Amino acid sequence: MNMPLQQLLLEISLDPKIDQGNLLDASLLIITTLRQQLEVDRLSIWLLDENQQQLDCLSLIDQEIIDSPSNLSLLSKHFPKYFKHLTSAKKPIIIKDQANLSKSELYLNYYQPLAIISTVEVPVRHHGKVVGVISMEHRQPRHWTEQEITYITVFADIFSRAINAAERFDYQQQLQQLNSQLELKILQRTKELTQSLATLKNTQQKMIEVEKMASLGRMVAGISHEISTPLGIAVTANSHGQATLAELEALFLSGQLTKALFAQKGQVIINSINLVTNNLQRTVDLVDSIKQTALEPSASSVTKLRLAQFIPQVLSSLADEIAACQLSITLNIPADLQLETYSSALATIIRQLIDNVCVHAFSDTTERTLQINIELIEQNWQLTLVDNGKGMSQHQLSHAFEPFFTSNRSGGSKGLGLTLVFNLVTQILQGHIQLFNKNNGLSVQITCPLKLNL
Repeated sequence: MNMPLQQLLLEISLDPKIDQGNLLDASLLIITTLRQQLEVDRLSIWLLDENQQQLDCLSLIDQEIIDSPSNLSLLSKHFPKYFKHLTSAKKPIIIKDQANLSKSELYLNYYQPLAIISTVEVPVRHHGKVVGVISMEHRQPRHWTEQEITYITVFADIFSRAINAAERFDYQQQLQQLNSQLELKILQRTKELTQSLATLKNTQQKMIEVEKMASLGRMVAGISHEISTPLGIAVTANSHGQATLAELEALFLSGQLTKALFAQKGQVIINSINLVTNNLQRTVDLVDSIKQTALEPSASSVTKLRLAQFIPQVLSSLADEIAACQLSITLNIPADLQLETYSSALATIIRQLIDNVCVHAFSDTTERTLQINIELIEQNWQLTLVDNGKGMSQHQLSHAFEPFFTSNRSGGSKGLGLTLVFNLVTQILQGHIQLFNKNNGLSVQITCPLKLNL
């Protein structure tokens, strides 16, 4: 060796090429120095790919020729034993003469064509893993001294430091690029969001109001249908009673009225009157339901409600929708439970949740059921609706209350129903709402205080 090892290592270690992040420059520095000091015929540095299936030559010196070949590679599938030996090597691989070299898997395809007789291969490690190799090849038999092996090993460690620097440099470049792109995107997005935020809020509020009115319209349409049935029966019964009374009058005037005919016609008239009375009462009950469920929640006043009566009234206003959905509803409500709350807001919540069940919960479930439970929990009352439908995915549960989020947009849903429910529960009833899957169906749990903070 031409220069003391300690002095040479210090010079190489302090050379800026090692830490500047350019692996090619660092590798050329190392192999040039090694060749000058050890006088080796051929010297090269190779790097493994991430999967350790291909070994690519980064830099090469053969005699006086310095190169950085881009097409010189070895593949694991062609030399599996060599790759296995290299990637598991704990120390330098030394072959002193041709007799031993001819046993290598690389002999026919690599060593023999290049007239290589002896070699030393020192693995390069990075983060505890073999990532490459420094290969020293001589065209004459050679006894590699322990000092030379130590010398090459130290240079392998220095090259590992260069790999660290290249990795760090690459990360810095990526980070700078990402930061530049991010800053540009933030400026663009901020400008876009600033321009559209006011419009979005106005549009969102309008669409929520439209959905509220549409929901109210569907309820009124259903109730109108329900009202037309008892009124139609009442009109028919009244007409029949009038006709029977006219017959009775004619029989009386003609002198043909007997006691038996009088009793018969009188019973027909009584039945007609009862039918008219009962159906008019049904109409009155439906009108009462309208009065309790069609008010604007924020404009209504606090009302004292007996829930065992109120909720069935709300359900009766949804009879058509429930029947069309073939939904069987089970109620579990304490008979004596009374509370003071906004009746219209509560009615709207129940109506919207049942509408959601009918539209979203079922696909091909034969028996469709919904359980509605109410219970007292300390100073709160809790309303729970549990269906036996298909439930919701985790993604749907995470976004269910977001405006415009829907799983049935193709079916005409706007994604504002649960947003409306969430706002009514949290802002009007001063409670909170949770959704979670239960027994393959969906459970909606609403908890509100018994005493509102007015």
